[in-house]
Amino acid sequence: QINSGAVLALDPKKFNRLAHKYLKEGLVDIIASDCHNMDTRKPNLVEALQKAPKGFKNIELEV
Repeated sequence: QINSGAVLALDPKKFNRLAHKYLKEGLVDIIASDCHNMDTRKPNLVEALQKAPKGFKNIELEV
């Protein structure tokens, strides 16, 4: 599992690099949200899926 913020570079750069590496290597089963509220920590799941490698996009989105 990785958080959407890591995929979108909302987290520190090293997490973004690792997230994309893990996605490309097929090591990620789910992109999750670290959402605590809709004001300061939005889920950004759709945006994260748009940035994910093509092979990862054939999944279900559960909200």
